[in-house]
Amino acid sequence: MRVVAVVNEPGEFHELLKLARLLRERRGTETAFVFIRPDYVAIKRHGEICTRAKIPYIHASQSFSIDTVPFALNDVCLDDYFPTFQAAPDMLRSARFWVRKFTTSMEWRSALKVPPRARWLSRVGIGVTALYKLGGIAPNEGLALHLARFHQTLRRIRAMKLFATAVIRWTEADLVLMGQDFAASENTVFARTALKLGVPTAILPFAMGTTKEINESLYSSPAHVHGSDLFSRVFERFAPHWINIYRGRALVRAPAGEAAAYIVSDMDTPLPWLPQSGCARLLAPSQQAYDYYVGAGMSSDNVVLTGSLNDCLWGHPGQTGIALGDSRSSSWFERMVEINVRQNIATEAVRATLGRTLMAPEGHNPDMLRRLKFFFGGRFEPDSFEQRMGALNRRLSYGLPAKSGRRQLKGAVTAAPRPTIVVSWVTDQYGREGPPLEFKQYDELSRAWATSLRSVARDIGATVVISLHPTLEFDKLRYLEDEFGFLVWRGQLSEIIHTAHVFVACVSSTLIWANNLNVPSLNYDCYRYGYREFDEAGCIVTTETHFDFEMELRRLALDDAYRAELNARSKDRQGYWGFYDGLSEDRLLKAIDILIVDANAAKGPTTTYHTGRAST
Repeated sequence: MRVVAVVNEPGEFHELLKLARLLRERRGTETAFVFIRPDYVAIKRHGEICTRAKIPYIHASQSFSIDTVPFALNDVCLDDYFPTFQAAPDMLRSARFWVRKFTTSMEWRSALKVPPRARWLSRVGIGVTALYKLGGIAPNEGLALHLARFHQTLRRIRAMKLFATAVIRWTEADLVLMGQDFAASENTVFARTALKLGVPTAILPFAMGTTKEINESLYSSPAHVHGSDLFSRVFERFAPHWINIYRGRALVRAPAGEAAAYIVSDMDTPLPWLPQSGCARLLAPSQQAYDYYVGAGMSSDNVVLTGSLNDCLWGHPGQTGIALGDSRSSSWFERMVEINVRQNIATEAVRATLGRTLMAPEGHNPDMLRRLKFFFGGRFEPDSFEQRMGALNRRLSYGLPAKSGRRQLKGAVTAAPRPTIVVSWVTDQYGREGPPLEFKQYDELSRAWATSLRSVARDIGATVVISLHPTLEFDKLRYLEDEFGFLVWRGQLSEIIHTAHVFVACVSSTLIWANNLNVPSLNYDCYRYGYREFDEAGCIVTTETHFDFEMELRRLALDDAYRAELNARSKDRQGYWGFYDGLSEDRLLKAIDILIVDANAAKGPTTTYHTGRAST
């Protein structure tokens, strides 16, 4: 069995990778990864992971070609110490290519067929765009801009259809896997193309998404506000399901010109306002997800309740993945925490000693200033010393030891196990139109989080462990280690979340993980999205202001009775947000097997495709 895994966002990658490894282990499946966005930000890191795992992958570039697909998928794991392009041409391979191109020409023509209405509207768009370019005029919002967008999107869809057909046919895929299938996206084109080629598509959701989340993300975009021009009025008449009313504003799922291009290209989706638009079989990770999607309009025949690969975190320890109590991962993490504690104690003690020295009546010592700069980091300047003395005084008020001898450090670390506050760090979501926020910019918000976490952690003697979202760059948040002494975890959050005394995040799906592990969690909704799912989970407390955030964090960390109350609420609702029976992997594999069998039965007799690989 051969599978193509399509990745659109970095968050999807690890979930699909876990499933690819499971399929290889239990079914002997060959999987090829396709990073479908040309601007995929983590292509270097995730490409290296694929190479180490001996999984072929291809990154879609701005231009798609039938020729580049087989070359990329064949040569990704070659030894790069030996030349490839300078080798003598393989005449037989060239001959096979031209034979393949000739024998499959009808298939390509069928796959890339453009309806007459699309061709007509595209020509009009070309003409209007050309007139504006000749006149040196930028098209304004209205008919001209809609037609220009229509033409550009139509060309992009055609290129993506060509690319998807090449990948599916070259790999002879039996199944396409995705982390999501949202309307007017590359995923939609891939899924619809696979459907036309008789290859089933399954969605393994990597996150919890809702229509409200889509509305919030589009609400501030002028391009997604439904207009009153002629093109928009005609579009509304023929595609009303692409328009949604939210907070008194009519929103279109994609700009009208782009959406029209998907519709006339036969890439329409039945449920454009759901994160999974109904073109593929959804493998629901929980009863909550199943109830939501079916209640929102998705056919129950297209949703299969399987559970998630993450169920191994709180379910049966025999499943594949990182199970609770794994001795290697646990001891590794404990050593990292111990190192972090020792570093913090030593750094604080030395800073306190240097601070007292510099506050001496005889004045500033240049040599001590240089030493202080070493501990403060490269941003410290003697001119700003007076402003930093307030921070030093606050550190001294905690009564840290003036001398950091080995005996003191050893006793401080080994006296008792230190609790951990695990944090899924807040991402930058400024620029969204919504309620006024407490902080004007992301850096100010991030430092406010760090200040509150450090204050509470010192009160309970805890270690703060940070997990960064794939979209966050460590270099821009290095101050979390340098200034605040937090431990920034380089691995996966799933490896350490069960160790948390308290878990903190901002409207993240990882809060459900903590809830299923009965870890008291704090959802600091600092952007004020107002999602209700977290209030229903049981072990999650939501706050919107920074004052409430710090007060609730302190209560969760110090009040054992309050934590016990939340744990009891979570256990009462256990099983609705995930499975605990240890059979989620088996259900996933069974659902995939049934999907492939049904697709093969629908196709009838097996077809032979000339792709240069072993034919089926």
